[in-house]
Amino acid sequence: MKSHLSFSTALRRTAGLGLVVALATLGACKAQEETADAAPVAEAVSPDGTITVRITDQAMELSQAKVRAGEVTFRIVNAGTQPHGFKLKGTGLELGNIQPGNTSSVAVQLQPGGYDIVSIGGTEASGAEEPELATRLQVIEATQ
Repeated sequence: MKSHLSFSTALRRTAGLGLVVALATLGACKAQEETADAAPVAEAVSPDGTITVRITDQAMELSQAKVRAGEVTFRIVNAGTQPHGFKLKGTGLELGNIQPGNTSSVAVQLQPGGYDIVSIGGTEASGAEEPELATRLQVIEATQ
């Protein structure tokens, strides 16, 4: 004897199956999204020891958050409208005012650890110092 399902029972089963498929697909997409989000962390280490420091009048950004110990080259780009200085605390490395639109480069040997990078805008001659901008660079073992 054949069993006949009512229309509403068949609809509920089909909807339930659709919900299961939708949840499985959503879970797979979420896992893929998390993997994609995790990838930049591994790439956050500078592959060639060069860090670009982009300074505007409101912020300072690093091209990578980490670099391997050894010789590190800083490429400082002043994308702001005011002169900005560059200082790598704890190393004695300091550059004078970099004019708007200009780029300066400097290399330094760094050991593993955390380094604060600061920039002070304005010019010493005018006496109009802007608030200090700061960021942090993590230097990891050369073998990591």
